[in-house]
Amino acid sequence: MDKAHGFFTNVSNFDKTQSERDYAGKLSSKIGWKHYIIDVSRNSNGWTGTWCNPSRAKLGQDPEVTEGGDTRLDALLWVKHPGVSDGTCNGGPAAGVWWQAGAEALVTGGSP
Repeated sequence: MDKAHGFFTNVSNFDKTQSERDYAGKLSSKIGWKHYIIDVSRNSNGWTGTWCNPSRAKLGQDPEVTEGGDTRLDALLWVKHPGVSDGTCNGGPAAGVWWQAGAEALVTGGSP
């Protein structure tokens, strides 16, 4: 861990941003105050009960680089590309494949 510049959290997940900030801040304090990035690509509605192409998932806030302040948070980014399927569950194609209906559902927060 000495050579690591930092870490990221919430990739392909749905935890709300503040919850991830709290978690990442605690983790950073335990590993030498490393910097971190949080994936906000689909966390606007938080956890909705399933990880695989869940209905009601919604795009998170716009990506931004954070500068200064008193945290080690460097950026809020869309690490997982919105519209990429988690797998064949809930009507999606194979994992990693572009899914138009899934992308549109992330914009509206509805079902694909």
